[in-house]
Amino acid sequence: MGGKYWTSLIAQKGIVGFLNSLSDGKPALSAQVWQKLKGIMGKAPASDVSNFLANLLRVGLLKLGVAVQCPTCTRTAWYPLPELDYDVRCTFCHEEFRLPTHQPSELKWAYRAIGPLCSPSKSDGSAAVLLTLRFFSLCLNLSTTPAFGVLVEKNGIKNEIDLVLFARPDLGNNNRTELLIAECKTETCFTREDVAKMAYLSKQFPGAMFIFATLREELTKKEIRLLRPLVNRGRRSWKTERPYNPVMILTGIELNCNFHVEMAWQEKGGKHKRMAEALR
Repeated sequence: MGGKYWTSLIAQKGIVGFLNSLSDGKPALSAQVWQKLKGIMGKAPASDVSNFLANLLRVGLLKLGVAVQCPTCTRTAWYPLPELDYDVRCTFCHEEFRLPTHQPSELKWAYRAIGPLCSPSKSDGSAAVLLTLRFFSLCLNLSTTPAFGVLVEKNGIKNEIDLVLFARPDLGNNNRTELLIAECKTETCFTREDVAKMAYLSKQFPGAMFIFATLREELTKKEIRLLRPLVNRGRRSWKTERPYNPVMILTGIELNCNFHVEMAWQEKGGKHKRMAEALR
């Protein structure tokens, strides 16, 4: 995506689901994409919507092409611009046919998702991983060194970690580098296996902070029950009065915030607003 700064493009409520809907061979006509982005961005002026779309194309989350109906199988296929020619091969029936250049209206400009969100069935959590990195790097303004999809093994036991971060503040007297280990979900729930994995890793990495990040705005009651023992154990004192393994839970409220978490909590209202006011 061109660096951590551009991860803010997917920090818009609804954009991840929309990009997922354009993947796995499901293009959308340009007018449909424009209307959807306009709805996601709310009252933003047309120029902002246009710039947002341009940036999605720039970083490779969307690609422009042409949707055209095959005269043999009558299915509509999508072709990216580099693959367009007067004669094309149907991606479904593999028959070659000539583009209806005599009827340009039959050629429809359409977009399709590519890049890290192009296959939601295989990448649940990838958006949450990128937004978790954004949260610590940009929203909290920490210096970070990330590693994605880390496989750790000890005594034949293998565990994959979605995101590992070394992080420390850019400013101030605290130069301590912290180890953050994150389990990330886009829409699915945290499971007993996820919590058991993190509990095992807590024994291998005392002092590390464990992150559970999801794009959903609330955890289920079952998830809370599963996480509570791990949270309570992590609060125990370790050394120099540091917690053994502090646990942080990030939801879509924090991951989609506009760089300022307190503002997102204020806008959410309720207990989140009270928490933001307590920080003043």
